[in-house]
Amino acid sequence: HGWLSPAQQEIFKRVYSKIDNTLSKEILRRFFEIKLPLEVTHKIAEILVLQPNLENGRRLFFDDPSMQCSTCHQVNDVGGVFGPDLSEIGKKYTLNQLLEHILEPSKLVDETYRSVTIEMGIGDILTGIVTENNKQELKFRNANGVEIRLLKSEVEDLQYSQLSAMPEGLLESKTVQETRDLLGFLVEGSAGSF
Repeated sequence: HGWLSPAQQEIFKRVYSKIDNTLSKEILRRFFEIKLPLEVTHKIAEILVLQPNLENGRRLFFDDPSMQCSTCHQVNDVGGVFGPDLSEIGKKYTLNQLLEHILEPSKLVDETYRSVTIEMGIGDILTGIVTENNKQELKFRNANGVEIRLLKSEVEDLQYSQLSAMPEGLLESKTVQETRDLLGFLVEGSAGSF
């Protein structure tokens, strides 16, 4: 910023670059990193030319409170079980396809992971994904990963959502480099020793 001398700017940049706390880094980011508009930031061509920092991608996936990827997804048996396991996502999708899924999660929702809202006869409302459905029972998993069995006779109403449970805008606060780091970890690093 113009009110700091060049020497002061360098000192603050050095201190900022050494901050490990994700929340502190997120709060201070706007002072140190120029964020491009979403439509410019996430052009795959810009992202692909960057070299990913796989360890930072791992941190973003598991520890970044603004993203919370591991709340719902697992990589190498670590993380939540609400969404798909992403350990080998690089074998299923290209970087471009994976980026598209993150930017527009509701564009294509896998039937296995469609959210459902269940109204019970006693008035309780439950949400999750159906994991088993037979004549007598319905088994579903809530967002905490807890498996619940219900008798169909107790279910008053069941509505499937057309929207993904994954929120939109997860990358809006991320730089082009951070986006590349996350994609790199998912496609290249998750299959490795991370």
